[in-house]
Amino acid sequence: IILLATFVLALGGLQVADAKKKGNGGGGGKACKIIIAAKSIPLKVFQKHDGNALIKWFSANRSMEVWEKEDIEGWDFWILLVFKKGSSDNEITVSFYDVEVTPKHLINTFDLMMMKKGEKIIPHRVKLSKKEFKANHRYMIQVSIKHVTKGEQEFNLRGKQIKYSGEINFSDDEAAGKLE
Repeated sequence: IILLATFVLALGGLQVADAKKKGNGGGGGKACKIIIAAKSIPLKVFQKHDGNALIKWFSANRSMEVWEKEDIEGWDFWILLVFKKGSSDNEITVSFYDVEVTPKHLINTFDLMMMKKGEKIIPHRVKLSKKEFKANHRYMIQVSIKHVTKGEQEFNLRGKQIKYSGEINFSDDEAAGKLE
């Protein structure tokens, strides 16, 4: 997995007026809502340093499907972690699971380090490689702190399947069983 944190913007001390606002993720009483956006976040949204502006932008641009970017041979998207009470530690674990198999299969994990505990809103850029992830497949992002799950969100990776010709060409010697 190729994960690129061009910057992890931890907006400490922000008060989120409506952290329980409906979105794509986290629901069901979880301590962390995960919102996925396939678009790049506009610089003006970051420059505001306003957690509510980030939540509003992510909610308006949320996506349950992320399309492959052929120039990077994988997927490039953003996640926003919104904690109801703030993160209880300055290390957050983000894991990706394949949920099309039973039991779900862990694909990869990475850690986010925060400047301090109590961060409520954490945007993060994620890049996933085709070497580990499959196009047109369903996955789950799981956020945990100290091995306790705080939030989960399922999503789909879309793109072109790897195509095989189905042809195998053998030399005459190989076909006759004459291998060296």
